[in-house]
Amino acid sequence: TPDRNPVFDPKGRYLYFLSDRDYNLDFSSYEFNWLYSDATRIYAATLAADGPALFRPRSDETGAADNGNGNGKDNGKDNGNAAPPAVRIDVDGFAARVQPLKAPAGGYGRLDANDEGVFYVAGGGRNGAPSLHFLATEGDEPAKVADAVGSYVLSADGSKLLLRQRDTFAIVDAKPEAKV
Repeated sequence: TPDRNPVFDPKGRYLYFLSDRDYNLDFSSYEFNWLYSDATRIYAATLAADGPALFRPRSDETGAADNGNGNGKDNGKDNGNAAPPAVRIDVDGFAARVQPLKAPAGGYGRLDANDEGVFYVAGGGRNGAPSLHFLATEGDEPAKVADAVGSYVLSADGSKLLLRQRDTFAIVDAKPEAKV
C-alpha cells in the first residue's frame, strides 16, 4: 500500500502515517483520461489492542475529568524523572485499528507529532506555497500554523518548532497561528 512517513506518538499510544487511499477522480482537460488528485490522508493506528481508541463518544456529564490514569485526577506535576513510555505493539488486528484523522484528503507531507496531535505540510505545487498545519489527535478540523513553510523541525519535547520560510528561520511555539 502507498503508506509513508510513519511517526510515533510521543506517549506511545499511536502510530501516525500518511497514506494514498482516496481516489478523487477528475477528468483531464487535455487528454481522454482520468486524473487522481488529493489522494493523501493522515491516519492513526492504536498500537496496543487495549490502547486508547480514537473518537470515543464523550460524556456530557459534569465532574472530574479522567486523564487516562483511572483516578480522575491530574496532579500536573512533572518530576523530570519520567521514564520513556513503554510501547507495546499488538500485531494481531493492527489493520483494524487504523483510522483516518479528521482532515480532508489533500496533498500532505512532512508529518511529525507531539502529545496533542500531528503537524504536516500541505499545499505547494499547483496549490501555491506550502503551509504548516496542526491537527489535534481527536480534533475536528486542522488549523494553520504558518504560511510559506519550506521545512520545519519539531523540538524533542514537542513544544517548539523551527520553521524555514524562504531565507528566514524562526522558532515558534508548537501550536496553531504561530507568531512568526
